[in-house]
Amino acid sequence: MKILHQISLFVLTLIFLFSTFIIGIYAFGWLPETYLPVIAEYIYNNLEVGLIAAILFFGGIWLLQSLFIFKPAVQNIVQQTEMGEIRISVVAIKGLVEQIVLEQSGIKDVKSKFDIRDDNFNIYLKLSVNSEAHIPALNQTVGEQVKERLLTMVGLHVGDVKLLVDEIETVKKSSSSTVRVR
Repeated sequence: MKILHQISLFVLTLIFLFSTFIIGIYAFGWLPETYLPVIAEYIYNNLEVGLIAAILFFGGIWLLQSLFIFKPAVQNIVQQTEMGEIRISVVAIKGLVEQIVLEQSGIKDVKSKFDIRDDNFNIYLKLSVNSEAHIPALNQTVGEQVKERLLTMVGLHVGDVKLLVDEIETVKKSSSSTVRVR
């Protein structure tokens, strides 16, 4: 969030909390009726309005505290060793996986996604290959290479490596130029 957005949300939340607090005090009858303007007499000692005000008040507190809880910007893989803790960002692992995959012949482009749950680290690869690639062989070599190199370089045990061949690039030659068909 931008700082201006946070400040305005903070101010609006404070106004919201103050308004619901005042409505709640009047609705439960904790202040004398003489302090109420004629328009607000309906809410005095009204249980339904008081409950709604209480719900809105606690909702405002929840909204306010959400401003101060920050989620980490980068997800990390944490590993414990005898020498201490190692943190490796998912962005670094993504770059390494894509580099490993692009080293394989026949692969033109790759996009990777990860599914990280508890001790399971699964990799989903979306590939663009050329027409000379042998896809079943690529499936096996890419999976083995990614698992092996992540284990030796990072110490990360990979569960599944799943491939989706999204595009097979073929080249057709016309009389004057080369046309790329997707």
